[in-house]
Order: sequence, then structure tokens, then C-alpha cells
Amino acid sequence: MSTLNFSDVDQILRIVDQFPAAEVRFEHGDLKLYVKRAGSGDAVAQPAAASNGSSASSASPALPATSPAAAPAQAADAGKPVAAKSNADRSGQTPIESPLMGVYYAAPAPDADPFVRAGQKVAKGTTLCIIEVMKVMNDIKAPCAGVVIDITAENGAMVEQGQALMWIKPEGRA
Repeated sequence: MSTLNFSDVDQILRIVDQFPAAEVRFEHGDLKLYVKRAGSGDAVAQPAAASNGSSASSASPALPATSPAAAPAQAADAGKPVAAKSNADRSGQTPIESPLMGVYYAAPAPDADPFVRAGQKVAKGTTLCIIEVMKVMNDIKAPCAGVVIDITAENGAMVEQGQALMWIKPEGRA
């Protein structure tokens, strides 16, 4: 039996998103994928097991085993953009881009405060958010000290690799 890679799972999720089913369960070897639509009609993916044997890092906080749809509902305001800005307004700012395709979480748990807010000063290495990929929580850390200017990703939303999640104005830049 062939194994699935992340690209295959991504393609499966895109196909599932095109159909109106409220819930989909998919199993292939050791991979078990459960997709349930949130109240707004968006798909939320919750992989149950991965064939590559990876598990959440002990350094990364794991989200509680509650409904995946609860995270966006309870912390919806945490990751909403403060103001949409054009790239021309971004001179001197550093984009914090998602290194992976996955689900963006602004807080370590649905009932917790967000890691950062717009206007907040951060030190280099400060955890800014989490990107969940196949039940692995990946901390995204500040590459430099500075001020969070804008948060453009929405809590609980699927983000693409390379997508700007937020913008930081590094210390010392006018």
C-alpha cells in the first residue's frame, strides 16, 4: 500500500472542501482524517493519526482535545486583522510568513489569551503563534525584536506556506 504525503492530504482536503457534506472520515493505512464543517461552512481538519510516526513536540503547547471548531469561536478576535494595509505601507516592516500550510492559532488554547497583539513589543525568539500540521503544533517565533504592527491571519483559519501571518517593525527602524 502506498503512503500519503502532506501534499496528498492537502489535495484530499481541497476536494472535500468542494462538497457540501457536513462531515467526512477518510482512512488510508495508518492515516485517519476527520473533517467537520464549522458553523460558517469552512472545513476544519483534524488528522487522527499519521503514518510517519511524528507527534507533537514537548516544547510546543498542545491544544485541548475539544472540538476543533471551538478554537475559532472562542478566540475569534485574537487573530483578526487590525487594519488591512497595502504593501506600500509596509516599508521597514518584516513579514512573519507561515513556513508550512496548516491551521493558524493565535493562542496556546481556545480559552487562553493570544501570544501577541498588534502594538505589542516582542523580543527575538518570542512565540508569535502556532501552525498546526497533522496534529503537530509548530511554534512560530519572532526573527527579531520589534513591535507587532498588524496581524493578518485569522485564528483557526487554514494558512498557506509563505502567507504573511503578521508584520513586525524591527527595533531601530523608523
